[in-house]
Amino acid sequence: MADFIESDHATYYAYCKQVDGTAFDVTNYTPKLRFSINGAAASEKTMTKEDAAAGEVSYRFGDNELVHGEMESEVYLVDGSSKVITCLDPEVHIVRKKIG
Repeated sequence: MADFIESDHATYYAYCKQVDGTAFDVTNYTPKLRFSINGAAASEKTMTKEDAAAGEVSYRFGDNELVHGEMESEVYLVDGSSKVITCLDPEVHIVRKKIG
């Protein structure tokens, strides 16, 4: 089953959590999405803080960012001193072709 459709302006949602499962407050961080489709060079995009205290972030894909294939992705956070915290579990998503 596909997670995204090529060429759509779909939204990628992520919920940043501590190892114990509680929310990770991203108020003082810049959330970023790193993704690669079909092994291409990775793209890095700044995400939107939907609910910073609850760790909810999102990214809306732009024109032609989603192409048919397999997308590997991970979310990471950058603080004011450029320290990086990367999610423990990268994800794999399927981007399907449009019908027609």
